[in-house]
Amino acid sequence: MASDQGGHLLLLLLPLLIAYAESEHPAINCLSPSVANGMMISGNGTSYRPTDSVRFACRDGFDLTGPKEIACGPDGQWDPQPPQCLPSTDRGCGPPASYPNMHPIGIDLAQRLFPPKSRVAYQCAIGYMRTLGTRISECKDGHWTRIYMKCQRKVCGSAGEILNGRYNYEGVEFGDKATAVCNQGYELIGRPYRHCLEMGWDGRDPVCEAVQCDEPPSVVDAEWSGPIEDMFPYRTVVTYQCLRGQLIGNSQIHCTHKGRWSSKAPMCQDITCSSPNVRNGEKTSGFQMIYKYGDSVSFRCLKGFVLEGSSSVTCNVNGKWKPAQPKCTKIKCPQIKVENGTLSSNRVAVGHTITIKCRKNFSLQGAQKVSCLPSGSWNAIIPKCVLVSSLKPRPYW
Repeated sequence: MASDQGGHLLLLLLPLLIAYAESEHPAINCLSPSVANGMMISGNGTSYRPTDSVRFACRDGFDLTGPKEIACGPDGQWDPQPPQCLPSTDRGCGPPASYPNMHPIGIDLAQRLFPPKSRVAYQCAIGYMRTLGTRISECKDGHWTRIYMKCQRKVCGSAGEILNGRYNYEGVEFGDKATAVCNQGYELIGRPYRHCLEMGWDGRDPVCEAVQCDEPPSVVDAEWSGPIEDMFPYRTVVTYQCLRGQLIGNSQIHCTHKGRWSSKAPMCQDITCSSPNVRNGEKTSGFQMIYKYGDSVSFRCLKGFVLEGSSSVTCNVNGKWKPAQPKCTKIKCPQIKVENGTLSSNRVAVGHTITIKCRKNFSLQGAQKVSCLPSGSWNAIIPKCVLVSSLKPRPYW
């Protein structure tokens, strides 16, 4: 009876004894094990007590070296030590090879080792398009097989047409630039350049608008005619007309490519010239009572006279004839001189005839008389007086 009571008391005190022992001696745990390139396939957790165990397996391309299963020991250490995952004896490959203007897709670029028979696809970079050739590479014997795909720059073609302008191209492929240039007399409205991008030329065509001139200058006593609208773009022509007086200067001016009028505005003035008169001459055109700026007169000389100067003159802005009025001078033949001879007269007027005689012992060779023609020349070659002895034949023996 006493022994039964003692056993019952022990059962009541046992939880208290265990709690006291744990407070004096805390529980021992193992840290979560880690294996590079490996994974736990059982026993996953964050805290491990003695006798707890975990199992490992390696990722593709790696082989397990060491125990597959380890247990947490009473000292808080894993027993045995965790295994290692080393590259497979059938060699894997490093990062995929690099090729111009393309890159691999569908892989983790941070991965440093790929197992045998891994495959990777390549894709052209932005702005490039694929041509002939395979785009798949495979890991064989520790090396990636070569791909023969080529990536060429995409072509954008023409950037468009610009009215009154054009594009200057660096090229028409991806990354190239086209710059808009306007023709002379036009100015660019909008962005002056476009770039060849993945989907074609960016932006839009600019506009080339005609350069504008200010309103034409006003002229006293004159009016001008031109465009109906109140705008004066490049090449616009304005015509002036005097209401009183004569127009001095250009009657028409035009808007140049620099946005300025081609010349100064004309003037309207009353300018007259005196009636022209040429002695021994007559007018052939320009018969007026009053001669104003810009009027012209033509002349000719009477018979027996020759014109010296311009046959036509114009009334200029100074009220003077320009060039100076001509003169009509009497036509004469050149003076005659015959050595060893005498002349009947020295007159050289048109229609006059001169007789030539030779001195003693001289004989006349040529015409004895010559007449002055209306053209101002003699009607025959001037004769000569030759010594008579020089004309006798020499004796022959």
